[in-house]
Amino acid sequence: MITPVALTMAITGIVMIVYRGWDTLAGSRHWLEVGILLYVIAVVLAMAVQAPAGRKLVALTSAPPAPGTPPNPEIPATAKRLRVTGMVMTLLVVVIAFLMVVKPF
Repeated sequence: MITPVALTMAITGIVMIVYRGWDTLAGSRHWLEVGILLYVIAVVLAMAVQAPAGRKLVALTSAPPAPGTPPNPEIPATAKRLRVTGMVMTLLVVVIAFLMVVKPF
């Protein structure tokens, strides 16, 4: 459900740029270009890192370990990857929102 919404945002953004014009939206400032670049980075991170790692973590934790065996060491590593990537994506969203509101440059 998340992926179609993220891609819909890209499509509506492109339509808005085509309809209103680049100069009307951004003028001579570069905030929109930076925002688009950060959005692309966030979407790539979500699809290339978060989604596969999430599916892997679900698969790793779907069955308990056999009695007397230690837990799978991949579980903490995968959880850490999800946690770090999630923090990076949260930072990207905050920066994108900041750029949209303040339009600093």
